Amino acid sequence: MWSNLKNHNNKFINFISHKPKGKADKIILSFLYLISRGYELIIFIRDLCYKKGIKRSFKLPCKVISIGSITVGGAGKTPVTAYISEKLFNRGFAVAILSRGYKGSKERKMGVVSLGEKPLLSYKESGDEPAMLASMLKGIPVIVGKNRFSAGKWAIRNLGTKIIILDDGFSHLRLKRDINILLIDANKGLNHHLLPRGILREPLSALKRADMVMLTKIKQENSYEEVESMVREFLPNLSLFKSFYHVKGLKNLNSGEVIRDKNLLKDKKVLAFSGIADDDYFVYLIKRCGAKEAEVMKFPDHHYYTYKDIVKIKEKSRFFDMVITTSKDEVKLREFDFNGLDLYTLLIDVSVIEEEKFISKL
Repeated sequence: MWSNLKNHNNKFINFISHKPKGKADKIILSFLYLISRGYELIIFIRDLCYKKGIKRSFKLPCKVISIGSITVGGAGKTPVTAYISEKLFNRGFAVAILSRGYKGSKERKMGVVSLGEKPLLSYKESGDEPAMLASMLKGIPVIVGKNRFSAGKWAIRNLGTKIIILDDGFSHLRLKRDINILLIDANKGLNHHLLPRGILREPLSALKRADMVMLTKIKQENSYEEVESMVREFLPNLSLFKSFYHVKGLKNLNSGEVIRDKNLLKDKKVLAFSGIADDDYFVYLIKRCGAKEAEVMKFPDHHYYTYKDIVKIKEKSRFFDMVITTSKDEVKLREFDFNGLDLYTLLIDVSVIEEEKFISKL
């Protein structure tokens, strides 16, 4: 139910994230609040079952690092997963990524998306985010499956994995972890209400499960004291880090050429289309690269493109200098013929402030 809300209405998320504008809004939000209390009870019972041993958490015989959030709307979990995995791999560790594989046909049973060389499954089998990870990461296996304990055992037994990275694993209590990294979108903060009244997947008390907190998608011109103070209220002594994305280039989807000219977008009129949870930061990055204008063509999160979608993109592209999408969307667009339309992927990297200090805590 909640994943359908996430996929099909960012307008809904915006609605529940802001103060009511009138009487009708207040009535709707009051009704949603009553539902959220029922959802809170479900979360409470789940947590209690794990605390009392009614439900078991399983321990893998290797280090497990979980990366996740307690909000809907895209906190940057998959880019941070890629970042941490690469940093550890470059330091000589045998790393594997475990993902649920949302919307992929292998979600209910295990699937090996990559052994670290090339993708072995299509995005329809693995889900779009694991497919993106498999395309961009060399030397790092990517495995999907709802049962991450079984997937982790397979990775240890068959690949000699020493460190497991859980993508979107904060709420996955079935698997024990050594380090719990909680991501918070710095621009959204922590809405105090649970779904469906607010954007919280879990109560704010879940913050206490975190070993580290990272504020993501930092904008240089903004201050984040309010978000930081809220985190400190629950976790006064916890390590808190900040991160942002930086653009490392543009990739031509037709030719595969990577262009690193920082002036490529200067004074350009850009059509930016995506099927991601939150495209605000995507557009922000394009404008930071000097684009005169960036108009958004929004598709639902995890959207599988159709030929009708491609026709619409082509038609709209006639009024723009450049058409840009994301790496997550790119893996689902390669099967289409764009008939000479130069389509570009915005290539990004995660940068962590106080990086060495952060890596030392992993």
